[in-house]
Amino acid sequence: MKLNYHQIWTLLYASLAAVELLGEALPVEGLVYCTKPLLMPVLALGFLIFTRNHRSFFQTAVAGALVASTVGDVLLMLNPLSGGQLYFLLGLAAFLIAQLQYIGAFGVRAGWHLGYLNTHPLPVLPMMLYLCVFLWVLWPHLTAGMQAPVIFYALALCGMVLSALNLRGVISRAAWRPLMLGAVLFLASDSLLAFHKFVHPFAGARVAIMVTYVLAQWFLVQGAVQTLFLNGPARQKSRRGHQTT
Repeated sequence: MKLNYHQIWTLLYASLAAVELLGEALPVEGLVYCTKPLLMPVLALGFLIFTRNHRSFFQTAVAGALVASTVGDVLLMLNPLSGGQLYFLLGLAAFLIAQLQYIGAFGVRAGWHLGYLNTHPLPVLPMMLYLCVFLWVLWPHLTAGMQAPVIFYALALCGMVLSALNLRGVISRAAWRPLMLGAVLFLASDSLLAFHKFVHPFAGARVAIMVTYVLAQWFLVQGAVQTLFLNGPARQKSRRGHQTT
């Protein structure tokens, strides 16, 4: 059976992810070092090839988020070798840029103030509650130098989830669902990482963090592809109310 490009892309990403997760589980650092830096570039390359005829700020920002995530992956991977927190802070900064890129992409797509949250603001409250509980749990375990970076990143992460939610009704349901799932999985992955690193290390953390992470980025990219293919260029604000869910 001849495979199409999307199937080849899926198999390549799934294979890399499977080997990387095997390296996390055993653990065999050599497998991790060989595969982890390739995960996001494979996603980015496939995304850019699929959307080459849909150039826009949305496409550029999503690709930029994947590039920043690649840098973050490498820096966090190198952190245990450094004996300090420098690479962790640099990795956190890279992922902060990635979150801001996703926020920018989703925000522009929704017209910022014309999305779902404009008429349904209540979901902001549980997200803010989660943020407060998350920081409350972490705070006693953070050094003075880590407090501000963690706060800024947590705000950006929650903002990314809300910006994905804000696209509900603005883009097609087939595009919004994987975007929303990817955003929630990203939140779960980084929450697990923070709890494991700062609060209490737990068995299977490395696998759980990476499973949620590779799925999060995959669903975000698939949702982004569907957004460009099913919705075309960003619609004018005057037509926003006529978009289907």
